[in-house]
Amino acid sequence: MSRVVVQLACFLPLLSEPTAPPKGSGDGPKQAAVAESGDLITLKDGRVLVGVVLDGSVRTGIRLILRRDELQREAPELADRWAKIESARTAEARRLRRTRLEAWRVARPGDDRISRWIDDQLRAEGPVRSAPPLLTVMTLRSTEIRSVSRAPSTRTLALQTAWAAGVRDPERLSFEELQAAVESRGFLLDGNPVELSGLLPLEPETDVEWLGRRGATEIANDPGLRFIRFGSIVMPEPAAGAAPDPTALAGVFSDTVRRLVEDAPVQDPLLAALRSVEARGRVGAVVTETEVSHDGRSVRATCTLWLRGRQGWFQGVRRVARTSSDDIPAGEGAQLEQDPRVASVFGMIDSIAPGAVAPEMKRKALAAGAATQRALSEARGRLERDLARLDLMAAADETPGRPILEPRAATR
Repeated sequence: MSRVVVQLACFLPLLSEPTAPPKGSGDGPKQAAVAESGDLITLKDGRVLVGVVLDGSVRTGIRLILRRDELQREAPELADRWAKIESARTAEARRLRRTRLEAWRVARPGDDRISRWIDDQLRAEGPVRSAPPLLTVMTLRSTEIRSVSRAPSTRTLALQTAWAAGVRDPERLSFEELQAAVESRGFLLDGNPVELSGLLPLEPETDVEWLGRRGATEIANDPGLRFIRFGSIVMPEPAAGAAPDPTALAGVFSDTVRRLVEDAPVQDPLLAALRSVEARGRVGAVVTETEVSHDGRSVRATCTLWLRGRQGWFQGVRRVARTSSDDIPAGEGAQLEQDPRVASVFGMIDSIAPGAVAPEMKRKALAAGAATQRALSEARGRLERDLARLDLMAAADETPGRPILEPRAATR
């Protein structure tokens, strides 16, 4: 009975925290002796570029983001060469995007918010810029590089934040000057990534990257694409402010008891939920689930963006958070007890087995439930930030950057 109580206490936070769909001086540059923010790329002839290396090495060549004016000032011949390459890549990206939007519109007949947005995109000639974007993503061959000095992530994030804040020539500032300039514009150097898509040129996206954007956009605007999973139960996530299905608790109670008694594997229930999404012509879904250790002390919350490709469904982005009930102050468990749904759990168990929930059992169950709340909040927050950056309709303009997705094994 103790495990049943703990399991139910850890299920309730899935229902009680539904996720609402996600819906912006006198700091002139001073020459620093050595750039203090950003990665330093030394070219073969000794000139130095300051930017953010995305991948690669001196041996294989690198791909990096840097400010267009910085490249033009330090290596004008490289800037001119790359401008021609970038122009061709942008044209290809526009062609690919139009083809994908047209296919999306065919798969989405009718009139709704997303279909109207697609129509607007197809009618437009494309974003008109009065000037090239602030940043460029370029590739340097190994034969062009002498060395690469990588800065700590806190420094490269500071440089990216300065770009987003519009700080003038941030590569030439000391870190203290850069920090002051950024904060004077209302930005914080809190270690979180900033959105740079509106400052980057349009680049060709892989099929997986496009699926991530389309899926995130559908999840932000279409109902019924979020699910919660607990044990062998999968159900739609309640809308923000809506009461959960009154039969959900009884179903979880029965499933928990059955799994404890039978201890046998069951068919994965997620497949049916994903097939229901596929039947609607959608390509994205979010699944939130929790796992509780056998002793009820450790909780893991997982939020996953599932995407539907040609080979079936796969995990695009997966965010995990872990907590322990040992780390939960006693007050948090006491607050959880005030939730009417928690009271209904203990009331239901008491009606079945009067006196079965001893005070110590209740304390452990409440601590496990509070740990679940904390893990869910962290995992959901991480995934929501990812979804907001992928959402096509939430982008600052029509120039998405390149999201990092994590394709995994497909499931039919």
